[in-house]
Amino acid sequence: MAISKLPVLLPLAKRDVKKAYEWYEEQRPGLGEAFLERVEDCLKAIGRNPTACQVIALNARRAIVKQFPYVIFYRIEAKAT
Repeated sequence: MAISKLPVLLPLAKRDVKKAYEWYEEQRPGLGEAFLERVEDCLKAIGRNPTACQVIALNARRAIVKQFPYVIFYRIEAKAT
């Protein structure tokens, strides 16, 4: 079985996810938690197969979060040694 590694989120991306979580929780309690679960699912999918998502510009890729109007933009970078 292939081992996947979650992508590293930049501080700005972490803040954006937190703000989206808070907004969804304000809309309906529990919706923010569902959002975080879908974001985590998307990150896991990226970790399992980082080349699966569409390249949109300059090696940047876009992964669509299921059930929410939210996307994750990422780049594949060489592993640090």
